[in-house]
This record gives sequence, C-alpha cells and structure tokens, in this order.
Amino acid sequence: MSFLEKFTIGYALFIITLAILVVIGWVMNIIDLVTWKAEITAEFIIRVAGIFVPPLGAIMGWFI
Repeated sequence: MSFLEKFTIGYALFIITLAILVVIGWVMNIIDLVTWKAEITAEFIIRVAGIFVPPLGAIMGWFI
C-alpha cells in the first residue's frame, strides 16, 4: 500500500482542523498578552514564551 493510499480524507481533515485550532489558540494567547493589565507573573512569562513557541502559545490561549 503506497503512502497516498494511506493518506485518507479523514486524516487530512484531522490535520487541517488541528492546525487551525493551534493557530486560533496562538492568536488568543497574543490577544490575552496584549490586553494584560496585571503585574509580571509566571503566567505572563509563559505567555511571552508562547509567542515564540506556537504549541505552548496555543495551550496557553485555549486553557489558561
């Protein structure tokens, strides 16, 4: 079975959906960081690091 046969439409949709969710979470992290009104905390530092490490930014954007 070749690679193209294994690469099904369902798998492609899963990867595209996951990528879209990561981008949305990363943008939400940046928006939270721009509107930050509190003092500098560990969460703030992790959010700044999340700008340069998109998976971390996506997690911070969606869950924290």
